[in-house]
Amino acid sequence: MPQCVEFQSGYLVQSQQDTASCTGYMLVTPQEFTTFQSVDIWSFEPVEAGKFFGFSFTLILICYLVAWGFGELLRFIR
Repeated sequence: MPQCVEFQSGYLVQSQQDTASCTGYMLVTPQEFTTFQSVDIWSFEPVEAGKFFGFSFTLILICYLVAWGFGELLRFIR
């Protein structure tokens, strides 16, 4: 379980603060560190990348359709 620690006189001292409101450093085991890294890498990035790709693709498609519509309108007027 992660513990909140602080430096006092050059030593790490366990703090009585809850881990959610820790103002010092979090002390974790190697297994907890690996778990936190795997959760951060595999659950955060793909979602954001997917949102960015969807937004970009939609924006490009809308711009293309608007330009095509103006082109057809100009061709009709001539």
